[in-house]
Amino acid sequence: MARIAARVIVRLPRMRFTMLVTLRSPMRWAVGLLLLLGSTVSALAQPVPTPARDRGETVATATSETASFSQRAAGEMLFSVLPQGAELQSGNLLVGLPGAKLRSQNDAVDVTFRADFGGHSPLPILETAVLLHDSPQADLTLTLDRGRIDMTNRKPTGSATVVIRFQDHEWKVVLEQPGSRVVVETIGRWAPGTPLYKADPPKDHAPITSVVLLLLKGTAQVSDRKVTLALSAPPGPAMVSWTSTDPTPLAAMKLESLPAWATATPSTPAERAEAAAIEKFRELRAVSEAVSIDRFLHSTDPVERRVGLIAAGALDSLDQVSEFVRSAQDVESCELAISVLRHWLGRGRGQDLALYQYLREQRYSPAEAETIIYLLHGLPPADFDRPETYAVLIEYLLNNQAAIRNLAAWHLARLAPAGKTIPWKPNGTVEEFQPVQAAWKKRIPAGQLPRNTPTRPEAPPGGRTVPGRSP
Repeated sequence: MARIAARVIVRLPRMRFTMLVTLRSPMRWAVGLLLLLGSTVSALAQPVPTPARDRGETVATATSETASFSQRAAGEMLFSVLPQGAELQSGNLLVGLPGAKLRSQNDAVDVTFRADFGGHSPLPILETAVLLHDSPQADLTLTLDRGRIDMTNRKPTGSATVVIRFQDHEWKVVLEQPGSRVVVETIGRWAPGTPLYKADPPKDHAPITSVVLLLLKGTAQVSDRKVTLALSAPPGPAMVSWTSTDPTPLAAMKLESLPAWATATPSTPAERAEAAAIEKFRELRAVSEAVSIDRFLHSTDPVERRVGLIAAGALDSLDQVSEFVRSAQDVESCELAISVLRHWLGRGRGQDLALYQYLREQRYSPAEAETIIYLLHGLPPADFDRPETYAVLIEYLLNNQAAIRNLAAWHLARLAPAGKTIPWKPNGTVEEFQPVQAAWKKRIPAGQLPRNTPTRPEAPPGGRTVPGRSP
């Protein structure tokens, strides 16, 4: 019987959006930063870039239910809901809910989006987004802009070849049997302590990109043109991780069983509640695209509010995000907003400078704007053992800017977890933060370190193990 080969090419280049808007109050700091994602209300957002070879050809079909995908067409700035069976053209950006599926035009490859709204993946991804391309020499070509996708060789016979590109690297993955599955996820994060360059940043001034590849079923080969690895599903050498700052050769990690994050079926009560909320959101969005996010942002269910906020940021529904952030008074919502901001900052080079320019437009002083960027980038591990670090963060608790007060409280709770018992009100006034500062000064007296050992949450991902989570 003749062997048939199917190939998928996945690229991870940089795609950027920049916009500047004016807010009337620094209390809206999180909203303002989220506006940099690209906006439904500003003509300054740049449209999705279209590679020269993309001619708007149909390259795939949406096979999941209506509203599983939202699409922003090449040259446009607004998303629209896609129906089941929609033809997907090259050059278009797709944001998918967890479980959204598409199939290559020649029926050779299935791709499932594994957006991680609940924080179960080894990398701190949130939404998943891909950019489709023309693929004259492959069955499917796409850019994995962020998040995680699950790809399956669905041919009746033969192998499937997947070429995965990110930055200047390229991996060739050969799925050797029909039904073989591989999952790949990626995220970018700035190295803690990265300086801000206001002009002429060096060429290597970019976030650290981390990639995890896991073989879920069958056997495969992975090659980066220097090393070729033979992978087999657990128990066997099934996982490869890579970080842009690590020059050591690729190596396969042996797994006795699939990790919990790779299991698609919700198993815990929290996971089932999350899945139910996402399905409810999809059903509502299919009926009324305009009101779906707003209803979830105002839900009394915290799981639904989380789904609504992540979806609003992913789909650039910024009026609704603004209202949610202005009314949020709990720490969990503030922490999620910070996570969304750091997630956006890590998408590529130039994001930190765009954020700095935005803050200056909002009349933050140069020092205040740089402080916010520094705190969002994260503190270098070397600073964890310096008493001055804690003294400065405690002093920031009474800063005039709400953004700096919130970020200081967030960092202190992470560096000295015992201090999480100290209550604080996100976006609280300076007066409301005074007892918070007094409590921290009592817990960490001047010139001293916390009694507990810092957990070093800001260490950048890397090495040959699964990177640790960081919001």
